[in-house]
Amino acid sequence: MQTFPFKKIFFSTIFFIVPFSILESFFALFNVVPVNFNDVPRTGWVGFIIPILFIPFVGIMFSGLNWIVLNSGYWFYSLFFKENKNQPVVVQQSDDNLDKLKKLKALLDSGAITQAEYDTQKAKLLNQ
Repeated sequence: MQTFPFKKIFFSTIFFIVPFSILESFFALFNVVPVNFNDVPRTGWVGFIIPILFIPFVGIMFSGLNWIVLNSGYWFYSLFFKENKNQPVVVQQSDDNLDKLKKLKALLDSGAITQAEYDTQKAKLLNQ
């Protein structure tokens, strides 16, 4: 079974989180938006450091959650929508044979051939 590698999910999550964490850190550094840590608003250098320190923890948490969801989803998909390889292959008649049958029917309806000739030609076409 194919699985999604945790390493790729982790790094893609980290590259998504880092810009927002840095932006939040600078907002806290310049007292624009405080970082609420333990219900205490932090600004300045403390507010700058807190989001930077949380990058690996948030990355691991979201990466783990995404890894679980993606792999379990793929497992359920492969479980319920797998192809049954034991089914017989159905070969459809070509359009060429269908056109020939229509022409034979037109000839029969116009009286150019008899019913017996039509039946033998039809049997030949269907058995090809």
